[in-house]
Amino acid sequence: MAFNATNGLLNIVFPLISFPYISRVLDVDALGAYNYSNSIINYLIIFAGLGINGYAIRTGSVKRNNSSELSKFVSEMFSISIIASAVSYFFLFFCIVLFANALSPYRYLLLIQSVAILSQAMGVFWIFNIFEDFRFVTLKNAVINGISVILMLILIRSSEDIYVYAVICSFTSLGSSLINFFYARKRCHIHILFAIDWKQHIKPIIYFWATALSVTVYVNSDVTILGAISGDYYVGLYSVSTKIYTVLKNILSAAITVAIPRMSLLYGEHDLKKMNETATEVFGVIISTVLPVMTGIFLFSQEIVLLVSGKEYLGASNSLVLLGICIICYLFSYFYGQCILVPVGKENIVFWSTMASAGINIFLNFLLIPYYRQDAAAFTSILGEGVAMIVAMVFARKYVIIANKWGVILKTLIGCFGIGIISFFIKNMMANSILTLLIAALLSSVFYVCIETILKNETIYSITSRLLKK
Repeated sequence: MAFNATNGLLNIVFPLISFPYISRVLDVDALGAYNYSNSIINYLIIFAGLGINGYAIRTGSVKRNNSSELSKFVSEMFSISIIASAVSYFFLFFCIVLFANALSPYRYLLLIQSVAILSQAMGVFWIFNIFEDFRFVTLKNAVINGISVILMLILIRSSEDIYVYAVICSFTSLGSSLINFFYARKRCHIHILFAIDWKQHIKPIIYFWATALSVTVYVNSDVTILGAISGDYYVGLYSVSTKIYTVLKNILSAAITVAIPRMSLLYGEHDLKKMNETATEVFGVIISTVLPVMTGIFLFSQEIVLLVSGKEYLGASNSLVLLGICIICYLFSYFYGQCILVPVGKENIVFWSTMASAGINIFLNFLLIPYYRQDAAAFTSILGEGVAMIVAMVFARKYVIIANKWGVILKTLIGCFGIGIISFFIKNMMANSILTLLIAALLSSVFYVCIETILKNETIYSITSRLLKK
């Protein structure tokens, strides 16, 4: 969990270095064009992925102590992924030809960004989750991201360098995936198989794939529909709030991601007591981190946008507030769905709840975006994630019992009230927005940890007590 959280932290540090520079150099329209074409590629990536990531983590975690079975399973998943990637490339070229007029301005961006399709197949990221090897992933990502940022700062000088930006992002991602692939072969034997047991894998893969596709649809439909209706400028604004939202949710979901293979292993061993204990710990981590983060976003949305992108992007501050609410819906949807329902074999429930969320999201996007633009896109995300969260929560209660959840929530809310008081006084004492944000973040974090330690919030108290002992 510590390594995965560190990896998430690196994912916020590097964008904080590169994205403010990129958003200023490329301007709103160029950045909007990049994100619009990227949203199209994401659909093809999710098709090429076929839901293998979730299925492989769940099934492979149970097999990881049997090297021969695991190697056969891993090779089958890799082979299916390569086949699906080839089909995705065919669809991409077909769409570029069929919709030549509409996609003409984005043709070169689409071709460059399509490298990500191959990257997701070669990356075999799920193997590192199966073995819970987050140390390697964290160290490797630190090096690759560092190289990427250096290249951006050196090579990108104007909005005309949008293609250079796309090349850097795409090929550093491919390099990272190739390193993953060769390192993973030390863990287990990976090769192309032609004799694949399709009957065994196809049904669960389709459920995982359809769920992932639904998630991608309602995540990317915001950008796609916003770009089609309102243009690149509003996509550029929305990309700032979604960038911040994505980075934060990736950090906060680190605990959940780590728990998925562990929960699968415990369920396979029928250790329900340990499952309940693990679920309770993860629930406490989510509550203790997401609520103070939401509080900070509500209080400092404009200052955050100014720090990340500059005053020309201030129109993104309202959508950032809305996405701050969306974070808690996303995390609990992911927790109850991927961490509980998927390990117990109820991926069909996750699929249908996600389908309902996607339908609601797309319908409301078409209805509201023409009037409220990027704010509507953020609002529909809340509703989509909220539906998925409620459905997953109702069904997951049959399989795990979360102990003392209301006590954790109450203690965390008291700490968030303290954050609000500290931030209020700092905002009224200082004029510089960015300096206000940094000082408030530091002081309120210290104050929050102190309050939670005094109240003996188990998540915060266990960390601080260990640090004090050391």
